[in-house]
Amino acid sequence: MKLVDLVSRIAPEYDLRRRLARVLLKKSSSYLIQVGWVESMRSGRCCRADGTNVPWMNYPTLSLLDKKLLPSFSLFEYGSGFSTEYYARRCRTVVSVEYDRVWFEKLSGKMPANASLMHVPRDEPAVYSQSIRKAGLVFDVVVVDGAHRVLCIKSSLDFLSSAGIVILDDSDREEYKPVFKFMIESGFREITLEGMKPTHTGVHSTTIFFRDGNCFGF
Repeated sequence: MKLVDLVSRIAPEYDLRRRLARVLLKKSSSYLIQVGWVESMRSGRCCRADGTNVPWMNYPTLSLLDKKLLPSFSLFEYGSGFSTEYYARRCRTVVSVEYDRVWFEKLSGKMPANASLMHVPRDEPAVYSQSIRKAGLVFDVVVVDGAHRVLCIKSSLDFLSSAGIVILDDSDREEYKPVFKFMIESGFREITLEGMKPTHTGVHSTTIFFRDGNCFGF
């Protein structure tokens, strides 16, 4: 009897884990390899299989952003990071606000020419959420992935284009539930995407709020 057959008989659970690991983590056609999850776990950062940086969002959302973001778009982002570089590669203008001083200083010298980064502490929610006002622009896309997310969404609508959309990451969190009612009452509809995200194993949600005639064509 072959060793592999013997393992299958005496330790079926171990054998199943071994087979799954081989298929999901090593086979080139595996979804986890193709989307970059395996590389993200290896490197400890949010990236594709080729090492290119991506936002810390679930893979269905990343796939949608790949298709829908256009070079003509202006984008505001609450919460900066690898995502800022990603958006700058795809949009005309990116403005990002960061509340963490250390992270802000680390990123400041690495921003692409079409991206700007501001530091606003999180200890004053109204000031942080209104940081979008400082940009002096109207945005096609607002990404909410920082502090005080409900308040940030409410503050952003005055600076959203008529075709603009709002993206709320980690939208399954209990504290963000009030924003769904607010956005519906403000004339928006929503679509929620779920799936794994880089460096994590669980299921994560991202919600996109949109109106008729929106820039994503929903």
